[in-house]
Amino acid sequence: MKLDRSKNALKSSFFGLLNTIITSLLQFASRTVMIYTIGTEYLGLGNLFTSILSVLSLAELGMSSAIVYGMYKPIAENNNKAVCSLLNFYKKAYYIIGTFILIVGIALVPFLDKLISGSYPSDINLKLIYLIYLGDTVISYYAGAYKKCILAALQRNDIQCAISIVTNILLYGGRMLVLIFARDFYAYAILLPVTTIINNLYTFKYTSEKYPLFFAKGKLEKSVKDELMSKISSLFFFKIGGIVNTSVDSIVISAYLGLTILAQYNNYYYIISALITFCGMYITALLPGVGNSIVTESVEKNYRDFNEIFFLHSWIIGWCTICLINLFQPFISLWVGKSNVLDFTIVILLSVSFYIWKIQDIVLIFKDANGLWERDRIRVLMTAGVNLVLSVLLVNKIGLAGVIFATVISRIAIEMPWGTYILFDSYFPKKEIWSYIKTLAIYTMITIAIGVITYNLCLLVSGDGVAAFLLKLIICGVFTNVLYLIIFSRFRISRDAFELVKNALKKKI
Repeated sequence: MKLDRSKNALKSSFFGLLNTIITSLLQFASRTVMIYTIGTEYLGLGNLFTSILSVLSLAELGMSSAIVYGMYKPIAENNNKAVCSLLNFYKKAYYIIGTFILIVGIALVPFLDKLISGSYPSDINLKLIYLIYLGDTVISYYAGAYKKCILAALQRNDIQCAISIVTNILLYGGRMLVLIFARDFYAYAILLPVTTIINNLYTFKYTSEKYPLFFAKGKLEKSVKDELMSKISSLFFFKIGGIVNTSVDSIVISAYLGLTILAQYNNYYYIISALITFCGMYITALLPGVGNSIVTESVEKNYRDFNEIFFLHSWIIGWCTICLINLFQPFISLWVGKSNVLDFTIVILLSVSFYIWKIQDIVLIFKDANGLWERDRIRVLMTAGVNLVLSVLLVNKIGLAGVIFATVISRIAIEMPWGTYILFDSYFPKKEIWSYIKTLAIYTMITIAIGVITYNLCLLVSGDGVAAFLLKLIICGVFTNVLYLIIFSRFRISRDAFELVKNALKKKI
């Protein structure tokens, strides 16, 4: 089957952006309504259950990504039989995974209260609410969910995004109406599995009618199955790292500090997640081009591209970090009230954690484009393990700051240097690693200097209302980038980097 890759990519990009914007706004509105109607503890409870079930979803092993990857070749070769056998394998695997999550999830019911420090809302049945959330997770593996991979393999993510937009409007719109008019947390929770069923069944119906040649039937050849399991194994380790750095942190916070602190922390983390999602759009767009360049261009050419992209990326991530430091507190205060504002130490730690996490993106893109997953397994496990152990140890000593500090330490000490070494040891000239470290240090020092200037300028803005926030926003948006432009334009690499952006924009237009 020949795919119109340019057209499909354009559609997927548009609907992906639309889905991200609409979903982010709906989530923001829903969180706001919940905080002002039934309270912060309920929000923390939902965050806790979502985190628990994210850990259980490790059973998925990264299978969906591996299956989609495995479908590219047979679809291109019109080998429908191979596609059908992959679908059948995926269907059976999803049923097994869903059943496993159901059994383990039910087994956790007696221990739920152990994962909450202090009290929780007395007017709800904790176990019943948890079972509703568990039901949603299990349903996501049944009800025809396996057919979603067809749309991804055919580069029709625009269809899946369109379906998600509709179901998210139903979910969050319904939740807000329930909270405003009924203030019923049970009805709020039950909307989640209901919309999941709608999403899965409509996707199943659409793919069955649009692509009738693709259905679950047949058995995988041994060589295909072995290759698939190898990819699943590699992806599983990355999934562990992601889960520990997000969901496990939330469980630790709930178990040691309580639901209110968890909800307040998640208000801050929600903003970071939205920022990461938007930054992730250009990161995702870069990956196919980098992959193609690695195959068709020399190492020297790709190293030049790496430095130019890293130059631009450092500017973007540095600017985002400065915005977080200066705008976090006034925004949270305006959004959910001063009572939900955390100590400024938490803001600094979250901002530093964000910077360390995202500044690595370009290294990871080039590493992934080279297919260096096998060498990355231990790094991911070590980072996750150190993060978890330190979180439990430090939360008793310094509270919430300890959980975030544990993440910062694990990323600086293990994740960042190890990932960088893998790329330069396996692909780029090994001797250039010191040049990269020096460049990273220079860019970081520039960000710190600009950040200090911007912070002191924002301190001159008096008041804590909307006008003061908007003035700080202008300072961060305009003044900070002017400083970056003045300083970064003095670098020799700036001309080539700006030319890279200009050429990319011309291609888009």
